[in-house]
Amino acid sequence: MKSDPALTAIVRAAQAGDPIAWSELVGRFQDFAVAVAVAQSGDWDHARDAAQEAFGSAFRHLDALAEPHAFPAWFATLVRTACNRRTRVRRVSAASLDGVDVVDPAQPDPATLVADAADRAHLRAIVDALPEAERAVIALHYLGGLSYPEVAAFLDIGVSAAKKRAFTARRRLEEMLMDPATLASARPSRTEQFRDSVLVFCAIRDHDLATLTRMLDRDPELVNATEDWSVDEALASGLIYAGRASALIRAAQTGDLEMVRLFVERGAPVADVCDCAGAESPLWVATVAGHADIVEYLLAAGADPNVAAFNGATPLHTAVQREHHHLVPALLAAGADPERADAFGRTANDWRAVRAVEPATPEPAGEMVTTGIRALDLFAPISRGDLMFWPPAYGLGQTVLLYAVAHALHPAEFWIVGFEHGPYSQNGYEHEFAETGVRASCRLVPAGDAGTRRAAFGRAVEECLAAPRPKFVQCLVAPGHAHDVTLALPALARDPEILATVVVEPFTGTYPEIAAEPPDGYSGQVGFDVTRALRNLWPAVDPTTTMTRHWPSERHREIATAARDVLADYKESDPDLDFAEAKSPAQKLLRYLAQPFRITEPFSSRPGESTPYEELLDTVESLLSASRK
Repeated sequence: MKSDPALTAIVRAAQAGDPIAWSELVGRFQDFAVAVAVAQSGDWDHARDAAQEAFGSAFRHLDALAEPHAFPAWFATLVRTACNRRTRVRRVSAASLDGVDVVDPAQPDPATLVADAADRAHLRAIVDALPEAERAVIALHYLGGLSYPEVAAFLDIGVSAAKKRAFTARRRLEEMLMDPATLASARPSRTEQFRDSVLVFCAIRDHDLATLTRMLDRDPELVNATEDWSVDEALASGLIYAGRASALIRAAQTGDLEMVRLFVERGAPVADVCDCAGAESPLWVATVAGHADIVEYLLAAGADPNVAAFNGATPLHTAVQREHHHLVPALLAAGADPERADAFGRTANDWRAVRAVEPATPEPAGEMVTTGIRALDLFAPISRGDLMFWPPAYGLGQTVLLYAVAHALHPAEFWIVGFEHGPYSQNGYEHEFAETGVRASCRLVPAGDAGTRRAAFGRAVEECLAAPRPKFVQCLVAPGHAHDVTLALPALARDPEILATVVVEPFTGTYPEIAAEPPDGYSGQVGFDVTRALRNLWPAVDPTTTMTRHWPSERHREIATAARDVLADYKESDPDLDFAEAKSPAQKLLRYLAQPFRITEPFSSRPGESTPYEELLDTVESLLSASRK
C-alpha cells in the first residue's frame, strides 16, 4: 500500500491523543483488518474478533510506531498475530481477576452483514473452500477494498499474478453460483458498531469522559456496548480480561461517578448483568470495589440490591466480605434482604460471623517468610531476600496467588514495578486492587521509546528501594526488557526491607515448557498447571515445576519431595484429575492443597483459609503415611 500523506497526519494526530483521529484511523482500516484475517485464516467466525483484537493492540501501542507512514504494514502484522494467537492459545476456565469462563460472543460476524444473502453459511463455505492464495486476493480486493496494485504490494506478488488469481477465484465462485461482488456488502464499514465497540471500552479504561460523550452523541446505542474479547485478545489490546461485561459495568468498576452518570442518563439499564459466568451487575461490582458514591447513585436509579452474582453472592454479602461496612446501611435501606443465602447457605450475618474470626496469621519459621498458602509454603517456601521466578501463566490463577501472598504478608507493603504490556497496565492493576481489597504501590512504565521506558523503570526501582518499610515486590517483565529487569535484581535482593521479589515473565499467547529448576540466580520458582485450573483446584500450582533451592529444614525437604512424587504418580493414572475412583490419599492431598483465599470470597463464597506452617507439615506427613499403607 502506497504512502499517503493524509494518513500519516492522521496517525500522528492519533499518537498525540486525538480521539477523533483514532476514530478516523479505525474507520479507514476496519475493512482491511477483517480482509487480512479472512485472507490468512479463512475463518469468518473469528475474523471480526481478530480484527478487533488488532485494533485494541494498535490503540495501546501506537506510540511505539516510529514511522507513521508505515502504519498499514505495522497494522497488518498485528492482524496476522491476532489470527495466529487464536489458533495457538489453549483456553482454560480461570478464576476471577485472571479470567472467567469464556462465553462465545453473539455479535454478528462479517458474513452476517451480507444484506441479501439467503444462505450465509453456504456463502462462508464457498469462500473458505478457495485455495489460500486465491482467497487472499478475493478477500483483500472485495472485502478490504484494495486495488489490485495494492493487493499485489501487500502480498508481495506481481500485479499480473494478483489479477490472475482473482480471475481464477471468480470463475470458481461463479461456478458455485455466487457473485464475487456480493462480498463487498460484507464489509464491516457498513456498520459503525464494529469500530466504536473498541473505542468505548478503551475510553472507559482511560477515564476519557469527553470521548465517551462524543461517541454517545453520535450513536446513542453505544450505551448498550458489550465486550467480546477473550484472554488472548486482552493480551494484545491492553484491556483487562472481559467476560462480556457491559459498558456500564466497566464504568462502575472504575470508580468514576461522572462516567456512570453519563451511561445511566443516556439509557444504560442499571439492572443489567453481564452475560458471563459471574453474572455481575453494575451495583455488585461497585460494592465489591467499595465505591460508595456509585453504589448510592445506582440504588437511587433503581438498581436491585438483591441481584446475586458469583455463587449467589448479593451486594450485601460482598459488602460484609470486603468489610465495606459504610455500604451496608444504604443497601438495607434500598431493600437488601439480610436473610438471603448464597450458594453455600450463608447469609450476610453468617459472613459477619466469619469475619469476626480472623484467619491464622502466618508465623515466622526462621528465615522462612510463611504465607499460610499450603501449596506455596510446601513446595516453594520463601526465605527472606529470595528472588523467585514465576513463568508465564496468565489465566491460570497466577495474579490471584500473587495478591493472596501480598495479602498474607500485610502489613508489608506490596510493590509492583516493571513494564506495561498486553492487559498488564496501570489502570488494570488499579481496578484489580479495588476488586480484591489489596493495597499496592504500582509503578508500571507505559509503552514508548525503549530508552525512555528503561529510565522510567530505573526510577521506579529506586523509589521502591527508598521506601523504608518491609516490602514484597512483584517485578513484571515485558518483551524486550528482560535485561533491564535482570540488572535491577541484585539491588532488590540486597535490600534488607524486601521480604522477597517475584519476577513474573510475560505471557505472549502460549504457555511455554517450564524447566524443572529456575534460571540461574533465582532461589525458586512457581509454575502453574492447566489441568488443575480446569478442575478448579486453586491455586493451580504445579508441584513438578514449583521448587526452591534451599529448604527451611531437612524434614521439610523430605516431606515436599515425597508429596511431589505421590502427586506425580497419581497424575499418571488420572491425567485429567477427574477423581473418577474412590478417594485415595493422593486425592485427599490434592484436595488439601486446594485452598480458598480471603481476597476471592466474593467470587467463591468460600471463607478464606490460612494454614500455620507446622500444621501444614504435620498434615501432609500424615496423608503421605496413609498413602504408604
